[in-house]
Amino acid sequence: MTEIQDHTERRLQIQVYQEWARVANAKPFPTMEDMEEVALEGFHEDSVVLQMTEDAMDPIIAFVGSNLRRDCGQGTRIERLPDVPGLTLLSRFTDTYLQCVANRAPVGFEASFVNCLKENVHYRGILLPISSDGQNVDTVWGVTSSKSEPAVDFAAMAEELELVDEVPAAKPCNDNVAAHGEEATATRVQSEEAQRLAQGLAACRDIDGLVGLALVDIADGAVGAQLACAGDFDLAGVAASGAELIRLKREVIAQCGLAERFEEAIVTTRRQFWLLQPLDGVEDLLVLAALDRGRGNLANARRQLGQALMTG
Repeated sequence: MTEIQDHTERRLQIQVYQEWARVANAKPFPTMEDMEEVALEGFHEDSVVLQMTEDAMDPIIAFVGSNLRRDCGQGTRIERLPDVPGLTLLSRFTDTYLQCVANRAPVGFEASFVNCLKENVHYRGILLPISSDGQNVDTVWGVTSSKSEPAVDFAAMAEELELVDEVPAAKPCNDNVAAHGEEATATRVQSEEAQRLAQGLAACRDIDGLVGLALVDIADGAVGAQLACAGDFDLAGVAASGAELIRLKREVIAQCGLAERFEEAIVTTRRQFWLLQPLDGVEDLLVLAALDRGRGNLANARRQLGQALMTG
């Protein structure tokens, strides 16, 4: 997601909140009639409206915009919570609407998940309380902005990394390829980018003082492929914390309005260095390298990682 897209999505949330506050004016909450007349039209494709006429635990889903229906299945009838398919963008709202009811205030949220269409969905949403009598929250209006992309196939990436030792150092000649036939070619040929990363990262296993090396999903901090982990090093914990740090730094860049790409983070502890480098050309995937400060050299490790991840 580019900085411009990120800024636009944040602006959408702000616009929705400002419209809600404008319609409410001096009242604690706006009414649904007021919102329908002046506010919903500009956001209807990304909106959901839940009405709690009888029971807050069993709301009527009065409206679902087309963008929120996209991953629910064509023709799916959605009137109550049990009708909402799991692993959909709409389910993210129906799982959290009670926070808005309980807090009696707008609730914003941001996350990523892999939906039922096997897409990696990055989304931001806001839930806004609405009242028919000005006192009791009996309706919740939710609006989201999102971006979907094919999910990173960590299993395939890990398999390619496991095949690194089998990849010949030099390009095989045409005679060898012909001799092995199409079947052998199919089992050995991966994308050029994956092969390049696999070979480069395998070489990084020799970095002095290395205690951990992994590919990490920036969206949720999951370790996709573990290339090295020594002793009792908490690779999963560091990966989760490192991914969160990258997300926060990207937010800071976006909030500053800078059209810049985040390149690297370095965390130092009393005993270790952690290098966190997002991959070029692979959306939301980073390399984590952890070094023992007593045995490793940060400058050399950065140079080796830079060479391993260099494009071209």
